[in-house]
Amino acid sequence: MRFGSLAYKMLRMFRKLSISLIFVAVAVGCGGGGGGGTSVPSPFAGAWQGSWDSPELFNDGTASVTVGTSGNFTGSIHDNGSDADGTVSGTVHSNGSVNATVHYTGTPNSSLSGTVTINGSGHFVGTLTQDFGGGDTTAVNFDLAPA
Repeated sequence: MRFGSLAYKMLRMFRKLSISLIFVAVAVGCGGGGGGGTSVPSPFAGAWQGSWDSPELFNDGTASVTVGTSGNFTGSIHDNGSDADGTVSGTVHSNGSVNATVHYTGTPNSSLSGTVTINGSGHFVGTLTQDFGGGDTTAVNFDLAPA
């Protein structure tokens, strides 16, 4: 009887181990943040500098931004019309959609939104809508080359 009892105990242990291994395999396969591995770096990642203009406001200036691999960016801007320096920060998604905030000292923030691309010359270009609030908007064109 000893052999039968030992075989029975081993069979029960094997079943428990099998169930535990299945549980671990499912937990590992389903766990994590759902990212599916490494993320793809933003196609816009890098340092960029160049110019912007707003034809409706008869205004222009310069910009310098750095886009991280996640698409988040920060930068500095200069408004030639008012000789003011400001900042810009936001996100450019891999499909080119942009959401950003512009800030000049002493003025309320404004938002930028729209779509950008990398053109055939390798420049970061687009036309964004700048929203000053209260329905006051203008188009802003920009052309930034690799810095």
